[in-house]
Amino acid sequence: MDSVSQYFREEKKESVYFVCLGFVACFIALLFLLVKKQPFYNAISYVFFVFGLVQIVAGITVYLRCDLDTVRVSHFIEKEIKS
Repeated sequence: MDSVSQYFREEKKESVYFVCLGFVACFIALLFLLVKKQPFYNAISYVFFVFGLVQIVAGITVYLRCDLDTVRVSHFIEKEIKS
């Protein structure tokens, strides 16, 4: 069971990095949109902003599910061992 909890701990850490990267992407998007007021940078800023939001949502979703997934997978393993 220790390997299962370790896996989900690491996945939780990775999701925090993913959320941080999403915030960086959104910051770059706002920087391009507000500071570099050229058509090329405006177009890139929309893409960065969308990708940043997707990363933030995915990272938060994984972070919130990790604890429940740890319990669920541990339960499946215990059930399989007993069978």
